[in-house]
Amino acid sequence: LTRLRKESAATNALLWSRDLSNAAWSTKTNITAAKTATGLDGIANTATTLTATAADAIILQPTSGIASAARCASAYVRRKMGTGTISFTQDGGSTWTDITSLINTSTYYRVQITATLANPSVGFKISTSGDAIEVDCVQNEAGSVATSPIVTTTATVARNADALTYQTSGNIDATVGSCYVRYSAYEEVGTFHRAIIGLSTVASTANALLYNASSVASTSLYSGDGTTSISKSGLLSAANAPRKRAISWGGSTRLMTGDG
Repeated sequence: LTRLRKESAATNALLWSRDLSNAAWSTKTNITAAKTATGLDGIANTATTLTATAADAIILQPTSGIASAARCASAYVRRKMGTGTISFTQDGGSTWTDITSLINTSTYYRVQITATLANPSVGFKISTSGDAIEVDCVQNEAGSVATSPIVTTTATVARNADALTYQTSGNIDATVGSCYVRYSAYEEVGTFHRAIIGLSTVASTANALLYNASSVASTSLYSGDGTTSISKSGLLSAANAPRKRAISWGGSTRLMTGDG
């Protein structure tokens, strides 16, 4: 088990996430949108070229029926021509985030913005006439961080949460053994997130060999065999930071360490 990514459930509330020439992107002011760009997948004409025909060109897609909550808007953006300001919004242009310094002419860069609001309206502003950008996989979802791209066309698309398990029988011995985990969490979800090596699919300390409960301020490690558990507090915790957790067990002895 060298590498995997486990994501929570998410729904892209935007339609036609790769084709911004579609009518779902209903506000187009001083801008042309054409599905002529090479996308993230390296395939021609799968992403959108946006070109300003006058100053302060704007494109937006509104949504409806979405209650007020923390929302994250994201998109992969690459500059095609020009040097003027490029901005991104999810509140219909009431506020704009300048993404100029983040994008370049060589590679797509994923920009993301967060806000608490209802019915987000997502889009771009190109400040200088004649400037152009290429855009792929535009997304709006609940939460404070962008998950991996969810491609949409005529309808919103929901992605189920990942449920990842590994056969323990013959691979993990609950009587004696050791394990080492290196991982990072792309966000702090509420108060806790967990990295678990357990003896069943139930996420609790009672049946875990290694259980990590962490908040922004501190981290505790738990090891349980169904009857006992031990903890190690004071470990650092930060989103997107690599973390290392290790434990060994045998007989009445349990040892653990974190981050060295």
